[in-house]
Amino acid sequence: MKVSILITNYNYAKYLKDCIESCLNQSYHNFEIILFDDQSTDNSMEIALRYTKNIKIINDKNAKKSPYVSYNQNNGLYQAFLASDGDIICLLDSDDTFAPDKLEKIVKIFQAKKETVMVENSGYYTNKFGEITDYFKCYKPINFIDLYRKRNHTNFHMPTSFLSFRRSYLEQVFQIFLVEKYPFVYADNRLSSIAPFYGTVECTFEPLTYYRIHGENETVINPNGIYGLMHHQNYVNDFLEMTNRKKLKTYKSKLILKQCFKAYVSKLKNFFKN
Repeated sequence: MKVSILITNYNYAKYLKDCIESCLNQSYHNFEIILFDDQSTDNSMEIALRYTKNIKIINDKNAKKSPYVSYNQNNGLYQAFLASDGDIICLLDSDDTFAPDKLEKIVKIFQAKKETVMVENSGYYTNKFGEITDYFKCYKPINFIDLYRKRNHTNFHMPTSFLSFRRSYLEQVFQIFLVEKYPFVYADNRLSSIAPFYGTVECTFEPLTYYRIHGENETVINPNGIYGLMHHQNYVNDFLEMTNRKKLKTYKSKLILKQCFKAYVSKLKNFFKN
């Protein structure tokens, strides 16, 4: 199976070399790298152009830029996806890195079950220097749809760089992304939360991604908080309604506060630690 690694970047030049090198040093060799640069103003392109023999670079200087970072990331991943042809799509933020055996392990999981549409892996938190600070464990494999109904929300999935998808799944859902209506919802939430409705979601506790916390992370600078959670809930319900599925109940105030606390306490701990 061919793997496409989709990297989105905006002004992360100081981390971009580590990111690209981690992809090039994989034990699995049938892959391609697509880098979408969202009009960076630092020297990101200077670094990216050193790897033109190994990666495909998309850098549309004339593209319309949105004030919503999540909107721009969604667009970047979609443009990179259109330029790819892999059977498996691995997402990667340009300040994060992959373990050397990430692709090899992920491919084996997809090969084991044809109905698998998404694989989540565990990983490590690192500081801005790439030094490991903590283990980041994904949610145990479970019937996520039942879990959604029981807990009345869908916030059980990993961030962007921990997610891999079967191409056939993305070909379906990119068509109903609702980006204009819900610009605050990030691509990882859009893709992961609705994946269980299309097939099996597998999780591995093997640490295959290094998630860098450096104080300039978008979710630290611009945490959407309660409004972001409500936006995501409405996005999921719109999807369920469009596909003739039963909607989730509206968030209750206690649940909103609880989810906000759980979503940001770990990020803040790592932020102050580094």
